[in-house]
This record gives sequence, C-alpha cells and structure tokens, in this order.
Amino acid sequence: MWSKIKKFTISMSIQLTIFYIGILFCILFIMSFFTVWGIQYIMFMQAENDIISSANNITSYLAAGHPLDQQLLSENFLASDVILRIYVNKVT
Repeated sequence: MWSKIKKFTISMSIQLTIFYIGILFCILFIMSFFTVWGIQYIMFMQAENDIISSANNITSYLAAGHPLDQQLLSENFLASDVILRIYVNKVT
C-alpha cells in the first residue's frame, strides 16, 4: 500500500497553485498584522495627544486663577472622550 501512495505524484500546475496560495496567505497575514498594528498605534497616539492637550488646557485655566465651577465644563477645554476627575488633596 505504501508503494501506491509513494507513486502518487502531483502535477506541476497543482504544486505551483499550492505554492502561490501559501505566498498569498503569508502576504495577507503580514498586511493584516501591520494594518491592525498601525490602527492601534494611531488610536493610542491620538488618545495620548487628547489627554495631554486637555490637561494643559485645564492647568492653564486654573493657573489663571479661575475657580472650579460649572464654567470649567462649559468652556470646552476637554477633548471629546476625555473625562475630568478632580481629587481634592486634604492635608491633615
């Protein structure tokens, strides 16, 4: 039985087709990986820039002597999807 399996040959066109399928799969996988990585990198960089600019806006607003009130929220200092939390440090 092994001799029958050993004699089974695949034609050159089928071998080339399988080889091309492998190459295309590798290219598709690599391109998908870099696309996902690029989108993640861009989103993280945008989020970091939004947080930094929002923190700078709030810091400059408070450094100018303005109080913490509702005007702070209405002035639109924060970028979209950035949440402001104010912690009061009570020293005893």
